[in-house]
Amino acid sequence: PDTLEKMGSLPKLMINLDMVGRLRDSVLQVGGTGTFQAADSLLGTHLVPSLPLLLKKSESGYGPSDHSVFYRSGVPVLFFSTLPHTDYHTPFDTPDRINYQGMAAIVTYVTAVARAVVVEGFEPDYRETMDTTKIPGQIRFKASLGVIPDFAYEGEGFCAGTIIKGRPSHKAGMQDGDVVLQIDQQPVKDIESYMEMLGRLEVGQIIHITIRRNGQIIQLKVQL
Repeated sequence: PDTLEKMGSLPKLMINLDMVGRLRDSVLQVGGTGTFQAADSLLGTHLVPSLPLLLKKSESGYGPSDHSVFYRSGVPVLFFSTLPHTDYHTPFDTPDRINYQGMAAIVTYVTAVARAVVVEGFEPDYRETMDTTKIPGQIRFKASLGVIPDFAYEGEGFCAGTIIKGRPSHKAGMQDGDVVLQIDQQPVKDIESYMEMLGRLEVGQIIHITIRRNGQIIQLKVQL
C-alpha cells in the first residue's frame, strides 16, 4: 500500500480472501466489519438464501493476513476466511480435502459484495478498531498447548479455534471453541495475556486451566 499511497491510488476497500477452501458447517469468518460504518448492511444485503453461508463477524481490521497493512494505511477492509484446521502447513492439506462447493459459494458471495463497491458506487468510511490480535514480539515459547487461536473471537478470555490432536490441550480434554478464562488461577483477559502467560511456561510443567464450554465452567489439568 505504500506505493499505492504515493500514487494517490489507495483503494476504497481492501477485500482479502485467505484460506477459504475448508468451509465447515457453513461458517464463513468475516473480519473488518467495524472498519467502516455500513459493513453489516453491505454484507447482509448480498447474503441471499441460496448461498449456504453463516457469517461469523469480528470488527477488528487487524489480523494475521495481508489486509492488516492496508488497514494501517487508512483503508477499510473485509477479511474472508474459513475456520482454522489442523492440516494447515502439513502434507495432509491436499486437494481432496477442499470443499469446492463451499468455496464456490464464498466466491459468489464476495463477488457480489465487491461489485456493490465498484459498480454501485458504495463509499465505505474508514473507522478505527481495536487491535485484538497484537502478540508481543519478544516472547519465546518453550512450551505449547497445541491450540490454533480463533482470531475472530472478541470476548473475554482466549478462544481455542482448533485443538491439535495429540498435543497437550487435546490430551487434557480441551475441545474446539473452548474459551480459556484462567491459567493457574491467573485471569486470561485476551489473546495477548494468554501469549504472555504461555511464554513463562516450561515443557513438562503441569498447569491448571479454567475454561468455558457451552456456558459451563470446567477445570482441566494440562501437562505441557
